[in-house]
Amino acid sequence: METIIFTSMLGTEYLNQLEKLLFFNQNQQAVRAEIVGAVERYGAPEVVKENGRLRVQLKGPEPAQSLFAIEGRALVRRLIGAMVYCRADAERLALLHLAVRKDYAAGGKNARHLLALRLIGKLREIARQIRGIKAISVFYGDREPWLIPVPQTERSG
Repeated sequence: METIIFTSMLGTEYLNQLEKLLFFNQNQQAVRAEIVGAVERYGAPEVVKENGRLRVQLKGPEPAQSLFAIEGRALVRRLIGAMVYCRADAERLALLHLAVRKDYAAGGKNARHLLALRLIGKLREIARQIRGIKAISVFYGDREPWLIPVPQTERSG
């Protein structure tokens, strides 16, 4: 059974896997127009090495954050998913890029793990921790972004 680890930090040993996943993903054709729209609005993503880690930054005005999914077996670990997001405005995060390995995508041998949905679920968890965020704008699936509501949590203090 595969263990999936979600992390915001990725070591430089994953450089080739990350570039392949983000920029040469076979599933990109299905959402090409949406990718172009996100790039035009927020800037193109680029992978940079910084302090022994990889991060994805945007060639635009907004700072980007990333979340990665790693298949964690005892001796072999491989990058199986990545997403890039940023703050769209005071009340929304924008999910700009979401990529999963072909074998974890719909129809793949590991599709049962619902990796894309799990990554979005993790982003909702992150959004709940950010004061004022009420929704996530998603640029995939339609020409216009669609919104995923973020349930508000009770905050003390």
